[in-house]
Amino acid sequence: MQADFLPQPGVYNGGLLFIPDQFTSSQVLAGWQPLLGDAIALAITAFGDIFFWSPRFEAIFFLESQKGASTFVARDTNFLFDNFLIIPDVRENVLRESIVMRLIDNLGALDANECFIAEPMPVLGGDGSINSYSRCSLLVHSSLVAMVVLDSLRRG
Repeated sequence: MQADFLPQPGVYNGGLLFIPDQFTSSQVLAGWQPLLGDAIALAITAFGDIFFWSPRFEAIFFLESQKGASTFVARDTNFLFDNFLIIPDVRENVLRESIVMRLIDNLGALDANECFIAEPMPVLGGDGSINSYSRCSLLVHSSLVAMVVLDSLRRG
C-alpha cells in the first residue's frame, strides 16, 4: 500500500468518518470477501460505507454498501486523506455530512465501531428518511448488509 501515514484509529467529526483499528479493519469486510477478496478497510463512513485497499488492484476503492458497488478512488492513502476527503462535494455527497450532522443532533455522536442504520434498510425497501435511523454496531451492520446484498446479487 502506498502511504506515508495513516490517521490514528478513532472517530472523527462525531462519526462522520471512523478509522478502524487493525482488528476492526480485518473483520468489517469479512462478509464482503466473496465480492472484494482480501480487502483492507481504511476508513468507514457514518452509514457503514467503506473506503478500502484492494491488494489485487493495488488501489483504494469506495464501497457503497447498500448497493454492493465499489468505485475507484486513488492509488495511495495520502491522496485519500489529504486531498479527496476534504473536498466539499465529497464531504456532502459521499460522506453525506449534512445528514450525519442532523443524525448526530438527534441520536448523539457515534462511538468507535458504530454507524447509523435506517430501519428498514434501503436495500430492503426502506426510504432512508431521517427519522428511520438508529445507531448500530458497525460489525453487525456490515455483516447484515453484505449478506443481503450478496444474496440479491446471486439471484440477479
